Amino acid sequence: MTRKQKRLAVIAGGMGFILAAVLLVMFAFSQSVAYFYMPADLAKTPVAPETRIRLGGLVGAGSVVRGAGSTVEFAVTDGSANAVKVQYTGILPDLFR
Repeated sequence: MTRKQKRLAVIAGGMGFILAAVLLVMFAFSQSVAYFYMPADLAKTPVAPETRIRLGGLVGAGSVVRGAGSTVEFAVTDGSANAVKVQYTGILPDLFR
């Protein structure tokens, strides 16, 4: 191999390595992403009950019901007619009011 061919082989190998690394990182992020939904989005796209999601919106007035232990049930609304009933178990997030 000439010097030029060796240099091209090293550059091609380096680019292949970088491409493989980028693809692995993208795959890892796609597996760990938790999508953020609004109540209107859930009305259009149903989600299985056992699926964990992030839900944005406002807690409906008077909808908070504390259950046994650390279980809390409440409704989340986005200001329109859409409301989603939520059952949350665990320590409530700081933004919960």
